[in-house]
Amino acid sequence: MNAAFSDYSVPTQLTPSAFDRMMLQRGLNTEVSKVAVARGRIVSFWFMSVRGDQAYLIASGTLPAFRGRGLSTQLAHSVLDDLRASNVSSFHTEVLEHNNVAQRLYARIGMTRVRRLGCCTVSQPMSGPHFDIDLVERKWSDVMAQIADMRDWQPTWQNSDASLAALGTDVMCICATQADQISGYIAVFKKTHTVAQLAVKKSARRKGIGRELLRNALRGAPGAALRFINYADDDPGFSAFLKAHHANSIKGQFDLILRL
Repeated sequence: MNAAFSDYSVPTQLTPSAFDRMMLQRGLNTEVSKVAVARGRIVSFWFMSVRGDQAYLIASGTLPAFRGRGLSTQLAHSVLDDLRASNVSSFHTEVLEHNNVAQRLYARIGMTRVRRLGCCTVSQPMSGPHFDIDLVERKWSDVMAQIADMRDWQPTWQNSDASLAALGTDVMCICATQADQISGYIAVFKKTHTVAQLAVKKSARRKGIGRELLRNALRGAPGAALRFINYADDDPGFSAFLKAHHANSIKGQFDLILRL
């Protein structure tokens, strides 16, 4: 995988443990995934996940020396044939907005854009007074069912409830509570300091809860910036929140779907 991404616009060099964690998080399904092999070596791959009636492309790539031979297209059609035979209803992935080669492939197989996804880093929260808010760390599995209605948009696959549950204690979930009820939360992948989800109940917004959650998460990542990967870029409130907290934008992506 690292060799296939050696000239990628966002260089990817995963250690074996990071690769295993990525596949666990996103739910690698080896029965649906496809690879092309030449001289005993994997030269092209489509790593897939299936949850319920939805499928997701975790990662795909082809070694530079084997590009231009249609290998990825062949793998794509083989995967899609299997998904249709398995009664999967939709196929999802994300693609970097400047990755024109991959975008052309996805367009050829019928995928369409759902939304633009923003990515940024935050190293310091917005200045201002601290609010007297009770914050407590909770297990994601204990609160997952309680917080879904706080969100204005669905997280992408890698940030979904199922992906967070798959990583268990590798996820830090901090909840803001009022009268023993959760009014907001932030969920962070500990090893990468990446914010998977951040939301506040509609009736509790504009009261500093989001700011305090972000401050607390930053204290848990001393010397490191928090990354926000794949938030809905068309949410003006969330975008304004990040801008107020001095977010530095990085390469964005498109959320893609193919109805099967």
